[in-house]
Amino acid sequence: KDELGFLASVFNDMTAQIKSLISDNYQANIDKKDAQLKALQAQINPHFLYNSLSAISRLSEIGENEDIIRMVMALTKFYRMTLNKGRDIISISDELEQVKAYIDIYRIRMGEKFSVTFDIDEQILSYNTVKVIIQPFVENVFEHAIYKKKSPVNIYISAREEEGRIVFIIKDDGIGMSRETLDTLFSKDSDSHKY
Repeated sequence: KDELGFLASVFNDMTAQIKSLISDNYQANIDKKDAQLKALQAQINPHFLYNSLSAISRLSEIGENEDIIRMVMALTKFYRMTLNKGRDIISISDELEQVKAYIDIYRIRMGEKFSVTFDIDEQILSYNTVKVIIQPFVENVFEHAIYKKKSPVNIYISAREEEGRIVFIIKDDGIGMSRETLDTLFSKDSDSHKY
């Protein structure tokens, strides 16, 4: 009950407040990252769903019932795995199955305009990853690499462990981008570094 006891009490209170603030800040950052991930996933899925339903409508107009069934089944699988009961973390195996369903939908929509090669280290399939991490890159190929290219675009998807990290590689031999566009993306004046 002397001055030393008072100082110890104040110090303990201050330490508890600092711990609380650190914990609150940490949780706020986690919540922010989670919200950003959910926003990204929400942007991808409605656009893709709209285009897929439009393709199904066109197929129904020309009586392509088998393609409609295949597309609806692939779309069902894609969304079942994407929604994943609200969980953001899934196995790499499930992530790859989700991407394969996505590619199947594009296969029906685009036919032989592309081919896909998977090079997957089977030992990593049970590891976990953030869901929908590969699909945006594959979507980018369909949105930009195939445009105006006459020969089929080859897509290469690889997943392996390197030096204790899981490395995903998505490459294509599509039309690419001009040197000017690339320079703009990496210039100091570009806003691209924010993303």
